[in-house]
Amino acid sequence: MKFFKYKDKRQAKSQFGKPKNQTFLFSWISEYYLKATKPDSSHQLSGKVCNDMDFEELFMFLDRCNSKVGQQYLYHQLRSFNDENDISEEDEKLIHKINKDEQFRSFLEKQLSKLDQTEAFYIAKLFQDKPIEAPKWYWILPFLSITSLICVLSLLYSTAMVFVVPVLIIINMGVHYRNKNNLDHYISSL
Repeated sequence: MKFFKYKDKRQAKSQFGKPKNQTFLFSWISEYYLKATKPDSSHQLSGKVCNDMDFEELFMFLDRCNSKVGQQYLYHQLRSFNDENDISEEDEKLIHKINKDEQFRSFLEKQLSKLDQTEAFYIAKLFQDKPIEAPKWYWILPFLSITSLICVLSLLYSTAMVFVVPVLIIINMGVHYRNKNNLDHYISSL
């Protein structure tokens, strides 16, 4: 797992504020925007307008984020707008501090680069999707686990269990792979 994508501070300094040379996964980048905006909102760029202005190319030029979450937020900010000026005086002070204080900027880049893994795209799903509810057959899982354990232990005393254990293993594998897709984005985001 890479925690800092630059080999040394000189390389990080030389890359600061420069366009990226990487693959952009717009299906994941746009996911936060698609779930955060209301379909009836007039304060957003429509898909047709984005196609006309080649929005994805514009985004690739503007993106200087050090994290996947930052890319999602930038995409959301560029596609949504309101009539008010959102940049406060505190934001301006922070921007000024980041521009002037090289050590602070390096620290922020290092921390944000921890979220530069593809799995970080799932963080938006973690907070925006409804929590997964337990299936109706969830009550059988503890029973299935205990039965499997008892059958494996009873192999020491009875060879007849050789026929039961593979069946239980197949059932457990089926349940595992059925639920793996449901839980994958939770695990990946953590």
